[in-house]
Amino acid sequence: MRIGLIALITVLISCTVNVGVGPVTKEYNKKDKIDKREFFKSVARISAHAVVGKGALVGSAFAYDENTLITAGHVCVSIYENQLKNILRNDIQITYLNNNGKLDVKHNAEIIEIDEPHDICLIELKNHGLIPLGLGKYNSVGVGDTVYIVGAPAGVMVSAMQGEVMNPSTGTEFGPILKNKIIVSSAATGGSSGSAIVNDDGKVVGMLVRGHPTYDHLSIGTTVKTIKRFLKLVGR
Repeated sequence: MRIGLIALITVLISCTVNVGVGPVTKEYNKKDKIDKREFFKSVARISAHAVVGKGALVGSAFAYDENTLITAGHVCVSIYENQLKNILRNDIQITYLNNNGKLDVKHNAEIIEIDEPHDICLIELKNHGLIPLGLGKYNSVGVGDTVYIVGAPAGVMVSAMQGEVMNPSTGTEFGPILKNKIIVSSAATGGSSGSAIVNDDGKVVGMLVRGHPTYDHLSIGTTVKTIKRFLKLVGR
């Protein structure tokens, strides 16, 4: 297992992001009404099971390209730390719906990079079979826009919870918890960390990382702008 712990430096914030050609993604026509069930082909549950007993640590992930997925950094940190303690098995599993609508499981996914300060993790699993989601432009996100939190929380396989983008927060009340985050009017659930936040054009505009510290009907996500900086930094 190779892990690089990435901390994005301040000077990078002002840099222009260019992630190159990028992965092949499914394109949606803006004039077409989005069928949110199409997103189910792009998300998965990530899990590592207990060495003893039936317990497991679970999160959600979405496909970035044919060999890699993105999830929340704290999901990967928790898995890795518990593997070192021999609490969790070394086998990281990806569970998803196959083309026949049946559950399928692939084994031995690998943690590649973790950006712990910004709560992002890159997972590698060769030819995972999911349809990659394209990354949108964060400056196209407006207050009141409809978005979908798409993931595979514990007990559900899979879900697309509809919500609206809320006012951006300056973070003055809760400090860094809300600073430079996307806030969505839809509740976070157990295991939903790492879910893609997708707009009506079928593009990722953020990733769910936690519930709101005060209001349980709101969710907080890392913005796609931050995700793109992370991907550029790790050469993706």
